[in-house]
Amino acid sequence: MATQAPPTERRTHSDYTVGWICALAKEQTAATVMLDDIHPDLAKPPQDDNTYTLGSIGGHNIVIACLPMGKYGTVSAATVATKMIGTFTAVRIGLMVGIGGGVPPNVRLGDIVVSTPVDKFPGVVQWDFGKTEKGGEFRRTGALNNPPAVLLTALTKLKTQHDIRGSKIPQYLGEVEKAAPKLKPKFTRATLLRDPYSEHAKSHGTDTDISEQDSREICIHYGLVASGNQVIKDAELRDRLNDSLDGNLLCVEMEAAGLMDSFPCIAIRGICDYADSQKNKDWQEYAATIAAAFAKELLGYVQPHDVDRERTAKDILGQSHTLSSVGTHTEIMRSKLDKTENTYILDWLTPVDYGPLQSSFIRKRQEGTGMWALEKPEYMTWLQEKGKTLFCPGIPGAGKTILTAIVVDNLYEKHGRNHDTGIAYIYCNFQRQQEQKPEDLLLSLIKQFAQSQSSLPESLRQCYGYHNPKRTRPSMEETEELLHSVLALYSRAFIIVDALDECSASEGGREKLFSVIFRLQARTGANIFATSRLDEDIAKMFQNPLSFHIRASDQDVVRYLNKRISLMRPDSTNEELEGTIREGVSSAVDGMFLLAELHMNMLEDQPTKGDVREALQHLQRGTAGLQNAYEQTMERIERQGEHTRKLAKQILSWIVHAKRQLTTLELRHALAVRPQTTSLNEEYIPSTQLILSVCAGLVAIDANGDRVQLVHYTTQEYFVRTKTAWFPTAERDIADVCVAYLLLDSSNPSTRLSNHESTGENDDCSGSSSVAKWLKIIHETNTLPLYDYAAGYWGRHVQLAMTEGPDIVKLLEDEARVSACSQTFFSIRLGQSWQLNRFRRSKGMKYINSTKIDTRMSGMHLAAYFGLDKTLASLLHNQNDPNSRDIFGHTPLWWAVWNKHDVVVKRLCHADQVDINCKDEMGYTPLLLAVDKGRESIVKMLCSTGRVDLDCKSDSELTPLWLAASCGMQAIVEHFLHTKSVDVHSKSEFGATPLLIALSNGYMSVVETLLSSGVDIASEYEDQHKLLATAAEKGFAQIVERILTKCEIDIEFRDEGGYTMLLMGAKDGRSTVVDLLLTKFAADIGARDHNGQTALHLAAMHEHKGVLDLLLSKHGANVESQDQKGYTPLMLAAMHGHREIVEFLLTKCGADRSARDFAGLNALAYALKAGHDEICEFLLDPKVIEIRSRLPGLLPRKRKRYLGDLGDASSLPLPVDIDAGTYQPQDKREDLASAVAGQWVEPWK
Repeated sequence: MATQAPPTERRTHSDYTVGWICALAKEQTAATVMLDDIHPDLAKPPQDDNTYTLGSIGGHNIVIACLPMGKYGTVSAATVATKMIGTFTAVRIGLMVGIGGGVPPNVRLGDIVVSTPVDKFPGVVQWDFGKTEKGGEFRRTGALNNPPAVLLTALTKLKTQHDIRGSKIPQYLGEVEKAAPKLKPKFTRATLLRDPYSEHAKSHGTDTDISEQDSREICIHYGLVASGNQVIKDAELRDRLNDSLDGNLLCVEMEAAGLMDSFPCIAIRGICDYADSQKNKDWQEYAATIAAAFAKELLGYVQPHDVDRERTAKDILGQSHTLSSVGTHTEIMRSKLDKTENTYILDWLTPVDYGPLQSSFIRKRQEGTGMWALEKPEYMTWLQEKGKTLFCPGIPGAGKTILTAIVVDNLYEKHGRNHDTGIAYIYCNFQRQQEQKPEDLLLSLIKQFAQSQSSLPESLRQCYGYHNPKRTRPSMEETEELLHSVLALYSRAFIIVDALDECSASEGGREKLFSVIFRLQARTGANIFATSRLDEDIAKMFQNPLSFHIRASDQDVVRYLNKRISLMRPDSTNEELEGTIREGVSSAVDGMFLLAELHMNMLEDQPTKGDVREALQHLQRGTAGLQNAYEQTMERIERQGEHTRKLAKQILSWIVHAKRQLTTLELRHALAVRPQTTSLNEEYIPSTQLILSVCAGLVAIDANGDRVQLVHYTTQEYFVRTKTAWFPTAERDIADVCVAYLLLDSSNPSTRLSNHESTGENDDCSGSSSVAKWLKIIHETNTLPLYDYAAGYWGRHVQLAMTEGPDIVKLLEDEARVSACSQTFFSIRLGQSWQLNRFRRSKGMKYINSTKIDTRMSGMHLAAYFGLDKTLASLLHNQNDPNSRDIFGHTPLWWAVWNKHDVVVKRLCHADQVDINCKDEMGYTPLLLAVDKGRESIVKMLCSTGRVDLDCKSDSELTPLWLAASCGMQAIVEHFLHTKSVDVHSKSEFGATPLLIALSNGYMSVVETLLSSGVDIASEYEDQHKLLATAAEKGFAQIVERILTKCEIDIEFRDEGGYTMLLMGAKDGRSTVVDLLLTKFAADIGARDHNGQTALHLAAMHEHKGVLDLLLSKHGANVESQDQKGYTPLMLAAMHGHREIVEFLLTKCGADRSARDFAGLNALAYALKAGHDEICEFLLDPKVIEIRSRLPGLLPRKRKRYLGDLGDASSLPLPVDIDAGTYQPQDKREDLASAVAGQWVEPWK
């Protein structure tokens, strides 16, 4: 409780660093009683009409201001704050403390909400600031700032203390009661207050677990606060607002948005109502007090010296004391715009934009080229008719991509202004296959079609709203439906795909992509244009498309050559020679623009006219010419000076061998690294222009200008064939550069962070949080462009180089470097893998931002992960901990087993200091993992140590023997059984033994091995029925016989589905089991399931002819047996379309085709209803067959089937005896049909 400070402690305006804003007098009261000391007032400028309360909490001097009575909203809050920081110029952080409306059911009356960032949203969102779009839809615009880092950091620590010791809020409320008893009834007690939500829930029986308010602890929530100038008293509006914020909204109020953009503050709100029609003031005083108490507790975790390092609010505001600008500033705060929500959603689909590529290709086009394609009749037909496919294959280098760009350009020229026509295109690139998976390409199509609409399709918003909060991505099925919904918005749609051959073929990528596109074409009538190399498998994907081959036309080649010849040096050509060049090159290119380009590059390099003529005589044609052109280009590079040649080969080596495409800046830094140096000398960084010039035309800058790439797919193919000749030590060289880069002084998080100001209390520059901060800094500043690549792929390059230098040990023994390196590696390599999902499940998390995870990987982990045995030996010798555990609880041995590094496993498992039985977060030991992954050699290696627990159990009670049996690993099962150290009767958490799981998975050899080892069926299983049912279902007659012989089991027992062993065997077509049960164990052939169906019914329905034959011919089953609906086996076979079964029952078994079920229908009626035409042939009797239906519309009204040549159906005899009467031709009942030999008659009309 506040006391008056001694008069000797006189303070000035500049002593106050914390600003506390309240909206209501009762909020100011609550704030004042939380002060430890109250200070005397200070003078104010005449233009400042705020009233202030000055005081302190702990080491913080605080100025409290309240909005004028009756003035609410964001503008009033901004005005008060602006005047405050004009008078108290040292204020650096702010608290907006008071009451707010909660969003149930998560937030309840008497809870506290603290504004903190969630996903893309800052802690506070101004919900009523935006614009109304077409159709009346309101869209928020602008983005407010996040709370200051010093407060967010303090919140983290406070939250931890709450988890451990609880909150001090009850203590502070008790202190208020003692010091100001008058406040007690309203400000500090909630026991007499009523929660209408609890009462409503209880009265409706929807929340029976809700306890009374006086027994419910104060709950503190961290997340989104929505702020606006309108009081919300409408639950529907509140919930719509919550939906628009992805379900993350916790609280609504009216002031915080006026502060957040230029007043570095946090909003703390006590919940006093639910922002609905039941809004009242009963809870306001109590809610204001607990919010103020939380603010006091929070300040206890904010260090005053940390606040002193923050910028002043005045500096952030960027204004003078003059208050005439307050109104203008408030508007500026509200109008600062970030990305629009539409753009954010589109970028969430995919950040890839093919527009720059399109523009780049069009710029490269030689004017007038490609017109021949647009004049082709195939193209004209494709352009004019809906639903057409135009497939244009071509030889490598024929100019397919440029022609695709010409087609796209032509489409925009004709349809660009037509809002009913959608155009989307993708350019496949072999160097970007990682980011061009089928789902990526489809999402790009969705993005392009959606962004052409005046507003985003609702289906896209819903997809985003569902997945974004969970950090999940749409499945292929969802993506297909989403693309369909967007395509449906257009009357015409064009999909253009270039270089389909460069789309990844792994895991059926091309087929997946185009199977979706073709299905959508069938549903929407979209037009498809695709180019590819000549590839038989790709061509088979297209069924009867329009098509023409792409090759450079003679006229286009001449246009290109004219342009290039005009750029040659005057002293190397003349008019006569120009004609010779034109003729020689055009005749050699054989329809390949690329070859023309390479030939011209070579000719331009010739110093004299004589050299040009000589070179022309050696030009080769076609594919051989392409190979020769690349060889000549490399020879040109070899003739360069030593340093230039070395640089060119380094560039090409990096581009060819990099595990992902490099940015221009990454490549430039890689080329600047020098061995045995601890700093990067920027004077060694080559310019982009130099990189292009020394490579003799083999590399180019991509359309976005940020990536260096090979000039063509065939260039990559050439180097793949010849890389061992040109770059024999590439992997080792790149590995050395990566490791050296990671060992730079500037790549050391400890060094870099120690050069910054201290990060706070107990700051540890090598700690994981500091490392994460360092990673964030280098990403935001781009000071180490190659770091991500080096950290993510150094190990892979070392693996491929098969050499391990001493610098690797130096790197892996540096804790801070390893932490930074492993966090980066984890985010790149494991971020979307099973491992992260496994961790989520083990920790009960919905999602994790993998770049912020402390992986806790040590140098030993990384060495084991990559299989670096020599390095690992050095680390062991240097006393590094071989049992360190990462975030998943994995040891280095675990990772060596996972990646199948036998040599490393051998070294670790024979090292005495290694805990060979250490379990991870899921309870898996290295042995369990080795068995689970089928690593037989590693299993035996582990067992040979004599220290491994052969009967260890995972958290799911899985043993090594159980896992081996479940996967059918016969040799490993035998190995375990031979040790006689395993429990053959162990059960998983679901009660399955090794025998049962092997049986369930159909591994008969493992079953026999387990049985021969002495597994006692009679005594092992508490429920032998499960084992018997599994054996019968799988058709293991020998096991069934063994169980029934050794165990006293009722053969007629039923499983959960109501099936006896006989019924199960018949349903699954296990004729051997069926025969065994009937012949040797006298099973009841008339047993029925819950539908009244016998074994014969089930065999007919599931199309098991062998079982049918066995039941009828050997065991005398009744072919006319009826189930509880009157269905016979023949009816079931007819309705399910089993032609062979119908024929068998009719011809071999004498089934009665005219038999009726309890609804009066026969087999033919069901065959007609289901449209099984061929079955109807077998069911037609030589005489007229009556079909009667009691259900209108049973038969398709307009179906006609003609199986003979009997003329007009009206002349045929009509069925009689219908409903015990006579059918008359004038009868218009629609539920009647006639079937006559040789003729099916449509339903009577």
